[in-house]
Amino acid sequence: MFALDENLTLKPAWLALFREFPDRFVLGSDMMQSAAGVQNGPDAESLGNFRLLLDQLPAPLAAAIGYRNAERLYPRVPRP
Repeated sequence: MFALDENLTLKPAWLALFREFPDRFVLGSDMMQSAAGVQNGPDAESLGNFRLLLDQLPAPLAAAIGYRNAERLYPRVPRP
């Protein structure tokens, strides 16, 4: 993950960017499934890196990037 250095520490420039534009970032972990039932998606390492990044952010910023921005961008639509 580009935001983490070789020690898996959040790079200061990325923290500054997240703080300056807290409403412009979301994390994604799309999962796709083929007709044959084969699933393709992020591996455990990628998901672990998301967690490492979020754990190094202040709680309000982690919540915004981890899920609140996505909720704002993709509101739930009631099913008929």
